[in-house]
Amino acid sequence: MPRRTSGDLPVKLRRFLFHVHLYTGLLVGLLLSLTGITGSVLVFSHELDALLYPKLLHARPPGATATPLPPQAILDAVRKNHPEAGVSYLLPPQEAGEVYDVRLKGGRRLFLDPFTGNTLGQRTATDHPIGFLFSLHTELLSGETGEKVVGVGGLLLILLGVTGIVLWWPGKKGVRQGFTVQWRASWKRVNFDLHRVSGIIAVFLLTLIALTGAALVWGAEVTDWTYRLTGTPPRPKVSVSPRSGAEPLSLDLLLTRAEAALPGGVVTRIVPAAKPTAAAVVRKRLPGDLHPNGMSFIHLDPYSGEVLYQENALQATLGPQLLNLRFPLHAGSIGGWPVRVLYALAGLTPAFLFVTGCLMWWNRYWVPRRRRAARRPGA
Repeated sequence: MPRRTSGDLPVKLRRFLFHVHLYTGLLVGLLLSLTGITGSVLVFSHELDALLYPKLLHARPPGATATPLPPQAILDAVRKNHPEAGVSYLLPPQEAGEVYDVRLKGGRRLFLDPFTGNTLGQRTATDHPIGFLFSLHTELLSGETGEKVVGVGGLLLILLGVTGIVLWWPGKKGVRQGFTVQWRASWKRVNFDLHRVSGIIAVFLLTLIALTGAALVWGAEVTDWTYRLTGTPPRPKVSVSPRSGAEPLSLDLLLTRAEAALPGGVVTRIVPAAKPTAAAVVRKRLPGDLHPNGMSFIHLDPYSGEVLYQENALQATLGPQLLNLRFPLHAGSIGGWPVRVLYALAGLTPAFLFVTGCLMWWNRYWVPRRRRAARRPGA
């Protein structure tokens, strides 16, 4: 019979899992610390961005009776003042005092006063702190290659979580002790207890964050497999027949058609038709939608205003509902401020675990090795 530990785990298996846990942590600890800390900051990205750039992201009405300009007027202002820029989509104000955020082809962003249409400023993806941190968090400032590295790091975080739970398990009679820090013991013991207790407290939330993060990195593959496993037909590819000499309808009229097709909620994105065969798209956040930007879409013929396809996130089948949860579960946007604070604290945990883990590794391997070397003759 194999010898058992106090957690009822064979010694050889425990030793193997310990080394997997140890060297995986040492290998990806810095990466997980970086993505965790940047993620903690990004939980409050909108508030921090508005605090850093109040004149860029806020606009005051010129008078008590002033109303925001409609989207078509904003689009016309962009095309007039920036004729070289191709518009990808518009993000209209969600609340009073917010500005229009217009995304251009190539990644540049324009911010326009919703009352005058004047350009307040512009950005690239990484020329401001929040954008820099977002790129660092999602792709290590390295594009698709960095994004895949971050995704692999997320998968390895799941491995650390699973092995950590197994190594932590003290047996049914010792669960309470597994959550105890012996503060009066030596600093080595306190460090060990802090590593173990903080890890087990955060492991389930960190695993959820890592799993949903990896699902975002490999979005196309996860979408395909989700549709297959749930038996959900994929979203149809929507296109229109080009009309020679026809002019697209105004965005205002298209919004009216979209509202008639799917009433209620807030418009969060307006996508003008990018080419003669493309549809215009209106994205909405309906009451009860867990995604902060909403996941309801209306695809319209830009020439006739006919609704070609629409998807109500609240009535979607299982596949789309699961996919729609990836971002809110990863970013902590479900549950308000308490959940966001919890996510921010969880994001700091990998760095804490990395530091305490390195101290454990140093004390376990390097200190005894140096002591043995000091005892050798002639040392």
